[in-house]
Amino acid sequence: MKFLAVFFCFIAFGSATPSKNERVEIDSILLNEMVDAYVGLLKEIDPINIKEETFFDIIGIYFKVKNVHAEGFSNISHSISYNLSYPLSTFNVNMSLPRTFGAVELWDSTLPLIYGNGSLSFDIKNVQFMMQIGFNMTSMLFEPVVFKPSIENAQFAITGVNHNEVYSQEISNKVNNALNVIVNDPEMHASVAADISAFLNGKAF
Repeated sequence: MKFLAVFFCFIAFGSATPSKNERVEIDSILLNEMVDAYVGLLKEIDPINIKEETFFDIIGIYFKVKNVHAEGFSNISHSISYNLSYPLSTFNVNMSLPRTFGAVELWDSTLPLIYGNGSLSFDIKNVQFMMQIGFNMTSMLFEPVVFKPSIENAQFAITGVNHNEVYSQEISNKVNNALNVIVNDPEMHASVAADISAFLNGKAF
């Protein structure tokens, strides 16, 4: 990823002027405004309420839902910032979502792999995400990435998958484990951070 290294270095040296702080502040403002624009689009559709909808129906293969409600997914707080200095410059991203929840009273599907009919619900609380990317202009390498997502609590449930409630419970358990355990696992954080660092420095995972 030599291009990324050169790009990062160019920004840092190009900002090493009396107006460096002003440039960094302007860049940070622009990035945060871009995220604000995306969040604004989400707010236009939050909450979601669907009385009844057929997403597709082709020669007897269909997916339908009834009485869908979801909300809270647009309540995203964020902070994106640069810290440009020599020899180490950093790029920081912080995001949080207090709560998002929803339910599908009835889903009905004849898809080959996921068929049946049943209900679905989810409730996810206090989602946090933090990532820091540092570039060392002495070594011309990216520093080990800091990657820390977390979820305080998540509840997911689905019924009726393949007309098999045991299988449906297994899916629910796996999703809950992924959201409550795997997402919060420091070993997972370290593994993903190492992969990102390797990618940025042009190395194989």
